[in-house]
Amino acid sequence: AVQEVKGEEIGRQQVTNVVNALVGQVAGVQINSSSGVPGASSNIRIRGVSSILGNNQPLFVVDGIPTNNGGGSGGVGSVDFSNRAIDLNPEDIESINVLKGPAATSLYGLQANAGAIVITTKRGKNDSKTSVNFSYSLTLDQVNRFPGMQTQFAQGGGSAAAAGIYQGPASTSAASWGPRMDTLVFDNRTPFPWDPNGQLVGRSSFPGGAPAIAYNPNDAFFRTGVSHLYNASVSGGNRDFSYVLSLSHNNNEGVVPMSNFQRNTVRLNLDYQAYSDLKVSASAQYNRTDARRIERGSNVNGVTLSLWRTPPSFDIAGGL
Repeated sequence: AVQEVKGEEIGRQQVTNVVNALVGQVAGVQINSSSGVPGASSNIRIRGVSSILGNNQPLFVVDGIPTNNGGGSGGVGSVDFSNRAIDLNPEDIESINVLKGPAATSLYGLQANAGAIVITTKRGKNDSKTSVNFSYSLTLDQVNRFPGMQTQFAQGGGSAAAAGIYQGPASTSAASWGPRMDTLVFDNRTPFPWDPNGQLVGRSSFPGGAPAIAYNPNDAFFRTGVSHLYNASVSGGNRDFSYVLSLSHNNNEGVVPMSNFQRNTVRLNLDYQAYSDLKVSASAQYNRTDARRIERGSNVNGVTLSLWRTPPSFDIAGGL
């Protein structure tokens, strides 16, 4: 079976990773992004798992050339590495054909036993005037939802003997089973390095103090992600010769501070009709990607693991 997705639909989605453009477009194709950070890898499977020990990723074929889509990470810790399909500029694609089952293996052999993703890039048209195109898109990203977090108990109570006892930032305790937040107030009589509102004390110790604030670390940490995508292309041709030259720049700042992904691509496609029965084609692409990636998942250095362990009595923004 073969299904086709047109380049217009791919470009309309404004995705960084071309694999994500197939979400919801092809029946029987499952696509999972490894994370929400810029430049994250995407895993694609056609008709589920076909091998227990082997590779279940389909073969990628770009303009007739088999291409390695390696990358990513199967673990839940460390950082994620992009799959190589992210090197392709979605605006350069004319069409994507998804081949399943015998349709893939009959054309590309056993290396396509998990299916094949056949990508055709845009080419110039004969007897056409020179055409110049430029586009720019801006995308804003925000975290959709957060896990529920308790806001009733302050830092402390890391052991049965310390249950209900407040242990401030100096204790480095990661437990959040200290006293109830509504029993604490700010004592601002002396400067406190971790909170400009003052040190937390029991209400009886400073009756005139302002009530303790249950801080939400998500509000202080996450930001609005911004993506800028620039595309420019020149195409044309005469009776025997046609060409397409395209350039793109993608700058993606993630919702996690200091996480980013940048990609610059240049592609040149040339076609020459030497004789009625002989056509010569050539393609060249330059690609450079740079990324600043964050620790993730089940990892003691992971950003979210540390963030969601923060007690509600501690302000990670330091009053900013």
